[in-house]
Amino acid sequence: MRTLLESNPKTFLLIDSVGALLTTIGLVVIRFFFEAWFRMPWYMLLVLAAIAFTFFIYSFCSFYFVKTNHAVFLGRISRANYAYCFLTVCLLIKYRLTLTIFDWFYFVSEVLIILALVLLEARSIKREQSEPTKHSSPKTQKID
Repeated sequence: MRTLLESNPKTFLLIDSVGALLTTIGLVVIRFFFEAWFRMPWYMLLVLAAIAFTFFIYSFCSFYFVKTNHAVFLGRISRANYAYCFLTVCLLIKYRLTLTIFDWFYFVSEVLIILALVLLEARSIKREQSEPTKHSSPKTQKID
């Protein structure tokens, strides 16, 4: 299964979109149903949820509508995911004195999962870029 994921950037776009949607739902649920257990400011939860929802739309549209060169679109969302992790860590540092153990568990887990996905995405992009194009014209193919 790992080889399948590494060799197919389009699959990663789908995985990324599902993950971004789950993040959006998780942050909204925390905001409205578990606010007493979490101390991350509510407006930051909604900002993170809005960013995650934007990532969901981008990844899903890239998966569904883009027909070729998925690695380019995957590279963009991969960099955006990395930036999201950086923002999350900055927020953890900024609000460290008021956060609960639930905040720390949720956000550190989320960052670790996203960073693992970013690593796998980078491998997938590298693998796709190193493979020769399947639809090369005969002029560009090397003949021994």
